[in-house]
Amino acid sequence: MSEACKFTRLGKKIDRISSITSRQLYTLTVQRQSKTYQILGKKVKRGTFHRVRNQGIDNVTKSMMTLSLLVACDVISLDDIIAIIQRITSLLDEDIDPEHLFRIIREHLRKSFE
Repeated sequence: MSEACKFTRLGKKIDRISSITSRQLYTLTVQRQSKTYQILGKKVKRGTFHRVRNQGIDNVTKSMMTLSLLVACDVISLDDIIAIIQRITSLLDEDIDPEHLFRIIREHLRKSFE
């Protein structure tokens, strides 16, 4: 997938269901292919671009730390996390409503926590 992993079709809804914003996701994906600093098609200053990118990296790091902590504390197994991620990845290829996707993930987690 390209063009910010095609999350543009999810629009601003990604901000409500993810710990990374669409702007941050864009800077982590599309920008690598460009020589100018842009965020969602708008030219921005270098500092603005790097600030948004670093915020995205911080959010991804926090998400990974959360998952690692849950595995380390035996709250959820690594196999359950892998299964959930594989399910999410396959659903992202479909044109699924992000809020519906959020409910699917939540249900998987509920079952894992039982």
